[in-house]
Amino acid sequence: MNQWAQLESDSEELSFASQWRRVSWQAIVFILLMAWLYFSILFHLVLPCRGDPNFSHGFFAPVFSLFVLWLESSLCFMPTRKPSKWGLLIVAFSLRVLVGAVRGAELFLARGSLIFLIAGRVVASFGVNYVPAALFPLSFLLRMIPMPAIVFNSERRRRRGFQF
Repeated sequence: MNQWAQLESDSEELSFASQWRRVSWQAIVFILLMAWLYFSILFHLVLPCRGDPNFSHGFFAPVFSLFVLWLESSLCFMPTRKPSKWGLLIVAFSLRVLVGAVRGAELFLARGSLIFLIAGRVVASFGVNYVPAALFPLSFLLRMIPMPAIVFNSERRRRRGFQF
C-alpha cells in the first residue's frame, strides 16, 4: 500500500512540475507578445511619470501590484484551477480596444486596454475563480494611467473657480 501512495505522490509532483513549466512558458510568450504590442504605449506611459509630479506615483503602481500578486501566489496553483474560454474573449476585446485606440490616437484607451489584457490572461489561465484575488492588483494598476488631459485640465479650472 505504501508503494501506491508513493507512486501517487510522484505523479502529483510530476503533474505540478509539468503544470508549472507549461504556465511559465505561456507567461513568457505572453509577456514578450505584450511587450511587442504595447512598447510605444508603455514608452509614452513612462514619460508623464518622469516629467510631471502629479503622475510620479505611476512607477509605484506596478511594483505594488506585483508585490500583492506575489503575496497571493499560493492561490495560483490550487487544485481548483479551471482555465476559462471567457478569458480569450476578454483578450480579444482588449486587443480590439487597442487597435481602435491606436487608430484613433486615444492614449487613455490604449493604456487601459493593457489592464484588460492582463485580466483576460488571468481568466484564460487560471479561471474565473481567481478574478477576486487579482482584482485589487489590477484595479491598482489603473492608478498608473494618467487621466486624459481634458479631464485633468477641467478639474484644475474648476478648482480655480473658472466656469464653462
